[in-house]
Amino acid sequence: TRDAAVNWHETYSNHLKEIGFTQSRCNPCLFRHRERDIRTLVHGDDYVSSGTDQDLWWLDKELGKRFEKKSQMLGPGKDELKEVRVLGRVIRWQEDGICYEPDQRHAESIIEEPGLTEAKPLSTPGDSAWKPSEADKEPATKEEHRIFRGLVAKAIYLSADRPDIQHTTQILSRVMDKPTKGSLTQMKRLGRYL
Repeated sequence: TRDAAVNWHETYSNHLKEIGFTQSRCNPCLFRHRERDIRTLVHGDDYVSSGTDQDLWWLDKELGKRFEKKSQMLGPGKDELKEVRVLGRVIRWQEDGICYEPDQRHAESIIEEPGLTEAKPLSTPGDSAWKPSEADKEPATKEEHRIFRGLVAKAIYLSADRPDIQHTTQILSRVMDKPTKGSLTQMKRLGRYL
């Protein structure tokens, strides 16, 4: 399966270069067409591009010559969508600009998996004054460890769009290899905040 991913990356990269794109040196999944001022991000088999309508329709036509595809166009035009999902995120075209929402499924999972749907909400994601008790230092069970790792992974993905949870997520990710009962308490606090 690794070969398939490498081969696909090489295939789409070569195709974009053939039609005039240059590949970013800092991220091999980012491309820019200088003449047409199109920027494209490729994630798996999803292309997300920005540019003028005319240039984006040109890109759509070029991609259609080589690949089987489905396209959505977000914009102000009557034939353009006002809302699309990109990698789980909602991007909405509004009169005053573009609205961007993180994928709520991750937050919902962080709330539901530890059973926090009926829990009292909190106003902050972490507690800087929290001092672990002796009971909090007890290692998590194997099952708790598995659940904790999964929830922290979801928090990491969500934190890219939620600066308010980035610090707490960073602290939780530091103990992913050896979570304690206290780590689980802090994860639940993040869930109650969300």
